[in-house]
Amino acid sequence: MKYVVSVLLISVLYSCSNSPEKRAQQLIKNYLMKNLDDPSSYESEDFGKLDTVKIPYSETEKATNHFLLIGEIMPEYILSQNYLGSAQKTIESYHSNPGILGREYEKKFNDNLKLAESAFAIQKVKMDSLQRINENDSIEYSRQPNWYLAMKHSYRAKNKMGAIIKNNTIFHFDHSITKIIDSTTN
Repeated sequence: MKYVVSVLLISVLYSCSNSPEKRAQQLIKNYLMKNLDDPSSYESEDFGKLDTVKIPYSETEKATNHFLLIGEIMPEYILSQNYLGSAQKTIESYHSNPGILGREYEKKFNDNLKLAESAFAIQKVKMDSLQRINENDSIEYSRQPNWYLAMKHSYRAKNKMGAIIKNNTIFHFDHSITKIIDSTTN
């Protein structure tokens, strides 16, 4: 019986000392010891609380790539839209006063309008496809775990020049707090 109580007591003490907060703090310290210019000058000031941070879809790499692609085809889309509008206005002007130019221009104007409609249709299909893909990816993203754990840490350490610098860094962890996936220093 004493053995069971001893084992339980040790496991409770161990689990308290190995809390998610403590694991995160230890990962931060290990990370800094490997990455600081002068690890021996490290002075911890404050650890913030371990917090869950939701990542909006618009901040993901996939969304950024979609927006870049849309940005690339947007000028062609707008140009084809303007070309179509111009061709439509030309045809309307011709039909309101056909006698000035003669019937031979009607075929040229109609051909130009068809070409403008085709160019715009192609660009519209591209734009609509990219927007649908982006919407579908956004819906799929919302079904996945889209959060991470983060902790802010304030500390002092020497830089390469030997000056002591105060840093405020936010560290991002994987879900199980086994590794640092990213850090941002203010």
